[in-house]
Amino acid sequence: MLDLAQLLRVPQIYPQFDISPDSKLAFAWNKTGESQIYEMGLDSYPAPRLVTVGIGGKFNPHYSPNGTCLAYVVDIDGSESYHLVVFDLSTGQHKDLTPNISHAVQPNFCWSPDGQQLAFLSDEHGHFSAYTISANGGDAQLVFDSGHPV
Repeated sequence: MLDLAQLLRVPQIYPQFDISPDSKLAFAWNKTGESQIYEMGLDSYPAPRLVTVGIGGKFNPHYSPNGTCLAYVVDIDGSESYHLVVFDLSTGQHKDLTPNISHAVQPNFCWSPDGQQLAFLSDEHGHFSAYTISANGGDAQLVFDSGHPV
């Protein structure tokens, strides 16, 4: 019988994925026991290319509207308090947009239509509210707080 640690290391592909404007597929896969982001072309079916490395499980990849960047979330310590990261596909640079957060960020987020910002949910005020942040980093801006979970 498998214990929980062994079960969590069974390779699986997560249901969150995205397709870029130029027909590439990004998805989270725990091929090695820790979820990483992979990318592959839909036209040529090459072997998936590893996009992320390092500690923490990576999930929920989303291409920017123009396809030049790939945003994803990372759970560094297993607490399900995610960091929002943008990967520049041309430079190969990863930028943590939420490096010093002391509150929970949900793994669901989206790009603005112009690709300049990302919207996400955070419980900075004790309940989940909607925020935006520049794709280049900086301070998050509260855009909706109903006083109740969003």
